[in-house]
Amino acid sequence: MKTYFIKPGLRKKVIFFSLALALLPLAFSSYSMISITQNELKSAVNDTMIHAAQQSATEIDDIFTRTWRATLQLVANAVDNPDLGVDEKIALLESAIHSLDDFIVLQISVADFPPILIAQNHLQTAYQQAEASKERFTKGKAPTLQARKRLAEVQMAIGDAAFYVDQNPHYLSDADIWLLDLYYPLKNPLSSKPAMLVARINLSHIERIINKQQLNQVGQVYLLNRQGNTLFASQYGKTLTGDITHNVTALLRQQTQAISATPFTSPEGKEMLGAYAVLAHLPWAVVTTLEADKAYLTISDMLRSLLLWFCLGLLVAVLSAIWFSSHLTRPILEIAQVVRPVGEGDFSQRVKHLDSRDEISLLGENVNEMIQGLMEKFHLQKFVSGGTLAAIKQAGQEGVKLGGERRFATVLFSDIRGFTAFSEKVTPETVISMLNTYLRAQAKLVKKHHGDIDKFVGDELIAVFQGEDMVKNAILCACEIHRVIKELNKQQVWDIRVGIGINSGDMVMGAMGSEERMDYTILGDNVNLGARLCSAAQPEVTVISDYAYQAMQDFTEELEQQQITLEALKSIQVKGKIAPIKIYQVICSEKNPVYTSEPEKISWQEPQAVKPHEKNATLKSSQLPPI
Repeated sequence: MKTYFIKPGLRKKVIFFSLALALLPLAFSSYSMISITQNELKSAVNDTMIHAAQQSATEIDDIFTRTWRATLQLVANAVDNPDLGVDEKIALLESAIHSLDDFIVLQISVADFPPILIAQNHLQTAYQQAEASKERFTKGKAPTLQARKRLAEVQMAIGDAAFYVDQNPHYLSDADIWLLDLYYPLKNPLSSKPAMLVARINLSHIERIINKQQLNQVGQVYLLNRQGNTLFASQYGKTLTGDITHNVTALLRQQTQAISATPFTSPEGKEMLGAYAVLAHLPWAVVTTLEADKAYLTISDMLRSLLLWFCLGLLVAVLSAIWFSSHLTRPILEIAQVVRPVGEGDFSQRVKHLDSRDEISLLGENVNEMIQGLMEKFHLQKFVSGGTLAAIKQAGQEGVKLGGERRFATVLFSDIRGFTAFSEKVTPETVISMLNTYLRAQAKLVKKHHGDIDKFVGDELIAVFQGEDMVKNAILCACEIHRVIKELNKQQVWDIRVGIGINSGDMVMGAMGSEERMDYTILGDNVNLGARLCSAAQPEVTVISDYAYQAMQDFTEELEQQQITLEALKSIQVKGKIAPIKIYQVICSEKNPVYTSEPEKISWQEPQAVKPHEKNATLKSSQLPPI
């Protein structure tokens, strides 16, 4: 038996929908949970970074205002006392610098005079060497041109202000410290020249504030000036670039105090989170940054955990879906495997394994009943004509009704000559086998040439042809019938021949009989004339009517190609007709393509019960019946 392979589309659909029902809620809830957590975490991270920046900025402002600026203000007021001499002023500076570790240098700068300078003892040498290399300071000498220019710039920048902070702290590499210059103008001149108290402050305290931030464990904390330079970068290599740097420097130049958080992208393409706080009293800003991946590390851990559970859920869902779909779709697929060959005419198929006693089992039982009914109807179709089937299809739900309609068609009668004599010499089984063999061969040829078997009457076949080429098709069918019968005769010793009559015209086609038992057939005078022509035809002769002959005049060239000729015979008188009927004989040449083409193989059907007891019997052709 032929095996059919059916793609399990239903099984895939069941698996897909089972997985969808199992995983979509999980995926949606996971997405919602991650989105909510990410938003909350982002808000918390931003608050933490803003708090760190603001805290550092507040501490730096407090140191500047409460420690450095207040102390320097007191020193400046004391030094500015006109009653003090130079030695008293130097003593006062020494006392102040020894009491404050953050003050590296205190000096009084006077235009065109050497400065009065006091430095921390452990930094005096390094400081003097560094300043001398920059031409800012040379002990015991007047200020250089660069030093005087710098002093003039500071005096212009101060204007009416009480003090001035240098915009750019500088790094003292020999001492490994950062220094900030703080200028206080003295009200009373020295030697008739304007004087200024300058304090150089060690920024190590501020550096410790930046470095002690806990945020440095996962991110970075920077201190930026107006030029976008990062303080303390030379020591630790921490630099900050990107959009956030431009935003902060713009605020510093505008002297706008602000606290905010903003995401940005680093030059390396990393997604970053940033926050900044602009100092109130210094031209700097504290900036905190954190990589987004680190900020959302909790989300990443949650994603990994969810992914693990998702995979486990997917595995369980897949196994469950496969098990469920297999039990659900296996009987349906078995039904599909049965139905497909049934559609191709194999009615031996049946649905098995109907033990589940559910809706699918009931479906299988109904399919088996349907197959049984189809098989009965299929075999029943063999006993009716194609016209009968067409009428049934067109009848609709009301069924076929008695009555007929006029149709213009061509009828072909084929009758076996000498059948009576043959049936008297052989067994009934052999008679039936012979009839089945020869009638089956003729029926195939009728179908091949677009005809329809109306009925079998004993040894006679009645066929109907319709359409524009109906006469031509009937004639070609008749020629091939004679050829095939000769081929069958070669397999047996019997000399079976047929006479064929063909006529065209109006005839009634419809259901005849009663509502309980009817026959769909053709009736009419033209049908009777076709039967008379068949009776008049000699063995191996096809006789056509005058109308059929006239219809073939439109196919003259095609008849010549087929090497078929139509020869007029003597008119005959038939029962039911007053005037003689013109008839023509169809002569099929042995070179006709119908004869030269390879015939369909048709074998003799041996009788089932008894074989012929006279294989040497020879039947003589019947004579043309009297007219």
